[in-house]
Amino acid sequence: MRCNIRMKSSSFIYSQFSTSVHISLYPDDATDINQLIHIADQRMYQHKSSAT
Repeated sequence: MRCNIRMKSSSFIYSQFSTSVHISLYPDDATDINQLIHIADQRMYQHKSSAT
């Protein structure tokens, strides 16, 4: 999901924000919380590196 937010003041300022959410599934991907978080992080960074 990408959300663009434009902000204006007396001098023009443009900011862009984006967010990424990736998931891992219990028990398909891992059986403990630390491994699930690690796998979700890996998927997020893989997607970000392939999207640029």
